Amino acid sequence: MTTILRLDSSVRHNDSSQQSHHSISKQLGDVFIQTWLEHLPDTNIIHRDLSQNPPSFIRRLWQDRVLRA
Repeated sequence: MTTILRLDSSVRHNDSSQQSHHSISKQLGDVFIQTWLEHLPDTNIIHRDLSQNPPSFIRRLWQDRVLRA
């Protein structure tokens, strides 16, 4: 069985009500995984969102400042 490790690191989300704040890289990742699973549905997908569970050196204040840029 094939396993894919998907790592998201964008602090932007896809569920935001404002289109301008959507993460293009997460949208591309969603399309890739969806297309892959259509061809190989038995694939094991491991998804880690580093913006939701960031390494200790990334703080919320930093994320807020990045989004305002």
